[in-house]
Amino acid sequence: MRDEQAIPDIATLARVAEAKERLRKQANPAPVKTPERRTIIEVNTQVGAGVDRTRELQTRALTTAEKMYHNGRITYEEWQLAGVLRNKYLGEVGSNSEGVGSYGDPKGSGSPWRKADAKAQAILKRNRTSTRELADLLWAMTGHHDEEGNKIYDRELATFVVRGCIETVDAITLSQIGKARTLLTGEKQVSAAGNAIFKECLRRGAAHMRFIRASEWRDSRWRVVDV
Repeated sequence: MRDEQAIPDIATLARVAEAKERLRKQANPAPVKTPERRTIIEVNTQVGAGVDRTRELQTRALTTAEKMYHNGRITYEEWQLAGVLRNKYLGEVGSNSEGVGSYGDPKGSGSPWRKADAKAQAILKRNRTSTRELADLLWAMTGHHDEEGNKIYDRELATFVVRGCIETVDAITLSQIGKARTLLTGEKQVSAAGNAIFKECLRRGAAHMRFIRASEWRDSRWRVVDV
């Protein structure tokens, strides 16, 4: 006896297969890749006042501090200080740490401060001149004395400062700093706040390195405003 049950045609089988594939993709979506944020500029590498147009310009990725300088948000001395901190930090932690490369590297490989944190803590315990200089600089930018004379510092702020001076791939933004350090919500407000916070740290560092003039503190100079 002939089987009278309907046999699905090829088109029906194809539609069923496509539906199953869509359900499989919905259940196991492909990971979303976040594009890397990088600011690239071209700089003339010739030394001197003139420009040799026969030479090719060098391509460089910028840190947050360098972008601030190119946008006129920090002074030359503050930008210079950011470069000093970058060189000192990478000199101690190592420029081959995860995600930290030279300015000309095409890509980074992650978040450098996470992998380097434990190593940095061990390095800062060494009694070396360069390490002490780095520790003193970072404390001058993000620390102070408490009422008992102990040296304390703001760890979160220090992390932001280092990231802002060394990262060129997915670098921390001024808005991220502003959101973390204030209660502001507007995008322009948090960006302006982040700019002010980061700039003040750079200014303190520049004063520590004597790139800018600062008044010497004396206990008798506490009266700064007459009331």
